[in-house]
Parts: sequence; C-alpha cells; structure tokens
Amino acid sequence: MLLLAVLVVVFWPSRPAGGAQNGLQAWFDRQHAARTLPGWVSFALVEFAANVAMFVPLGVLGTGARPLAGLRRSAAVTVAGCAALSGGIELVQWLGFPDRTGDLRDVFANTLGALIGAAVALWLAASRRHSRHR
Repeated sequence: MLLLAVLVVVFWPSRPAGGAQNGLQAWFDRQHAARTLPGWVSFALVEFAANVAMFVPLGVLGTGARPLAGLRRSAAVTVAGCAALSGGIELVQWLGFPDRTGDLRDVFANTLGALIGAAVALWLAASRRHSRHR
C-alpha cells in the first residue's frame, strides 16, 4: 500500500500540490527578503527532506521483509532496489510527463531515505537480539 502511495505521488502527471508548492516557495522568498529566516532554510531543503522521508519507510519495510536472506544483504538489496526505482521514476518523469522534470537530486534524496530506513531496520533488529540475550 505504501509503495502504491509513493507511485501515485511520483507518477501524477503534474507536480503534486503545485499551487501549494508555489505558495510555500513565495513564503520562503518573503521570509528571506525580511531576513526572518536563514538563507539555508529554503524550499529546496524542504523538498529534499520530503524526498528523503518518502523513502525511509520503504527502506525499513524492504529490509525487514526478507530476514531469512540475512538482514545486511536484505538492506543492501533494498537500498539498491530503491535507488533503481527512484532512477526509473525520474526517467519516466523526464521522458513521459511534460509538466514534470527528472532530477538526480531526487534520486540521491530517495536513496538516502532508503539507506536511513535500512539502517533503522538493522538497528531495530540488533536491539531485539540484544534484549533477548539479557
């Protein structure tokens, strides 16, 4: 279900919530002009963080879905799979949707999110093993 939600967002023919994104960009511009917000806090940062956050659950769930294959291997396969998925998504957006653009920064952010999610899954598994041996 989570993967379906991600696919709906990324394959929507136009930018999701484009009007809200434009409004948020304008808000950041006003805050920067008034010097009430540091320049590094930007719409681009929020967009990058959203792309990271979108793939964290995929990293957690993908790593935990195949525990018999070995968690580290499962984590590596999950992160590689998410990177490939993200690359495919960006390619389709670039080639197939005139109102969307493919961006390598999105691939990096999505892969980083999957890596964070896989690390969380590995940490949770190690914590469970450690607590069982007490």
